[in-house]
Amino acid sequence: MKTLRTFLAIPLLPPAREALAEVQARLRQAGADVRWEPAGKIHLTMRFLGDVTEALLPRLSPAVSAVAQETPASDLTIAGLGAFPGDREPRIVWAGAEAASWLIHLAIELEESCCSAGLAHDERPFHPHLTLGRVKGPRNSARLTEALKTVTFEPIPQRCTELLLFQSVLSPGGSVYSPYQRFPFQS
Repeated sequence: MKTLRTFLAIPLLPPAREALAEVQARLRQAGADVRWEPAGKIHLTMRFLGDVTEALLPRLSPAVSAVAQETPASDLTIAGLGAFPGDREPRIVWAGAEAASWLIHLAIELEESCCSAGLAHDERPFHPHLTLGRVKGPRNSARLTEALKTVTFEPIPQRCTELLLFQSVLSPGGSVYSPYQRFPFQS
């Protein structure tokens, strides 16, 4: 049976993507070995689903749609920089998203919907962030760590009006994301 690599995410509007592209440009000056995400791919992942069978989607979609329809369109603030697993050996460079109560509630509801549809419980705690880049090697990692501490930016407002189910296709040049299904929030 065919599987799709998928995740649920809130897409960014052009002003937020452009502002984050400027932040990436400032971080690039560290000269670290990072594969920076193209601005058009930056999003707020709400739940990584992984490889799911197409047969699961008819069970999952109505549950996700119901959650989205109960979620009012809301504002989010993007602020701050960090890295996973931490500053000492960064692997993922990210911009933070405020942990607004509506966002935490949405994450909890989506987790319950995914589990009800047959997906395994995600053991990782929800940490709202937007991946800016993936570290590929140690070159200039100390400079990158310093940049993560010193590069600042004005908080970026983002209006959140929908949730997308993305399909992710892995390729040698990085993953390619395609919207698979849209779930509008309550307007």
